[in-house]
Amino acid sequence: IEYRHSWHVGPGASGVRLLWPAHRFQGMPSDVGALLPVADHNAMVFALIESFSPVPGTPVVAPLFLANPFLNLQDTARRLERIKVGAIANLPSVVQYDAEFRATLHNVNLGSEREERALAFFSDAGFDICRTVTPECAQAAGDSGAKCLLVAHGFKDLSAPDTRGERVARLLRSLKTVPGKPQVVVLGRQPETTADVPYLDLDDALEGEPAQGSRIP
Repeated sequence: IEYRHSWHVGPGASGVRLLWPAHRFQGMPSDVGALLPVADHNAMVFALIESFSPVPGTPVVAPLFLANPFLNLQDTARRLERIKVGAIANLPSVVQYDAEFRATLHNVNLGSEREERALAFFSDAGFDICRTVTPECAQAAGDSGAKCLLVAHGFKDLSAPDTRGERVARLLRSLKTVPGKPQVVVLGRQPETTADVPYLDLDDALEGEPAQGSRIP
């Protein structure tokens, strides 16, 4: 399934397109489900990107799992440059795990430091950076010159979904002081109350759609 999402960065501005594959996971948002070892997220993204015809003037963001130890950064940069993709998002991200598992990943060099090195590599290579944060893990929100911050679901949202709105609101207030004023996009369904930041629901078009190679039985 070719599945894309986009959002606008401001009044009169061109759209920014995030290319997100058709993950479907029962009982959890797809940005969290993409962390599960039931499908190769990066391979699905590349299959989607390489079948995508860029729209002139519309920036394209590739959401990749950058902590994957098998991801060759140089080859990835060349592939993305060849198909005119100029921005990278670390989505899904290890920051979405709980603190205990993040510490375990850090101890085996598969944690946020690996993602940080990858983001720095792509930034140095001329790519724009969209950084993933969660209400529980946003310490690096102002680092690496991110053009955009994606407020993703974390595993805490699976156990305490009713409190996500409050936790996201606190995070948004704190992000107002981030240097450079990056665009902030919240992943998930927009609340009924008026929001002053864009929301992007990665699962809004998946109802009733068949998933290919990513559904949990």
